[in-house]
Amino acid sequence: MRLAPGGCLSRGESRRLGDVALGIGFWVVTRLLLLVLTTREWAGGQDLVYYFESLSAGQVSGAFLDAMPEYPLPAMLTIAIPFALAGGSFGAFAALFVGMMVALDAALSFALWRARGRLGWGPFLVWGVLVTALGSISYLRFDLVPTVLAGAALLLAAARPSWSGAAVALGAAMKLWPAALLPAVVVRRGSLRPALFGVAVAGAALVAATVAAAGVDRLLSPLSHQTSRGLQIESVWATPLMLAHSRSPGMYEVRLISEAMEIDGPGAGLLRLAASGAM
Repeated sequence: MRLAPGGCLSRGESRRLGDVALGIGFWVVTRLLLLVLTTREWAGGQDLVYYFESLSAGQVSGAFLDAMPEYPLPAMLTIAIPFALAGGSFGAFAALFVGMMVALDAALSFALWRARGRLGWGPFLVWGVLVTALGSISYLRFDLVPTVLAGAALLLAAARPSWSGAAVALGAAMKLWPAALLPAVVVRRGSLRPALFGVAVAGAALVAATVAAAGVDRLLSPLSHQTSRGLQIESVWATPLMLAHSRSPGMYEVRLISEAMEIDGPGAGLLRLAASGAM
């Protein structure tokens, strides 16, 4: 610690300590609020129950790697980590799963805070606010894993494009959508080739490992589930129908298809077409 004349902290040291205190305080307050929301709901969290029951059924049937076929195998195996440690207890599984999400959230939050010198405070604060605003879904679903990988890909893009590409591939191996980030990680001249190299090496390794462990059908099963889905209730494109449904429930039908809640009714076909076109 550097002291100014007279035994006081230097201006730079005071500012650094202030930044540390602000970052820690902001993160602790927002995450305590989020954990309160999470612990109130995790006993009946539909996704956690589904994860636990699916993995339990796969364990009993002897087809563990075929559990949750709508998820890529690396994603299923990530969820299987807290399941294996829980010893058959749903309560332990829920606690370990949430703990894993908190650790991932903390890792990206810290990385964003460390990057404030070149990015400013904006990314750290926006991440902190939006993850909290999502409520318990942030920690009670798997989506934080590919999101953190996507964030890592963007943070690594300028300095380590090959590692950024590998993070894109790993994120896509978890839940497909991070593949759309590839153009965003090519941020400077000369970064395209190493970024594509990272994607190719990591992607090929993940594909080969999946095929070797569980076969081609398991590799392709997430794609078949995605293509059979309609308009999911949490999608942006479903928002007008969800608002109409809240006012006139009889006009719309919400049902579970391919492990996703979908809405159908007047206008759904047009919005599905618009969503596909936008994608």
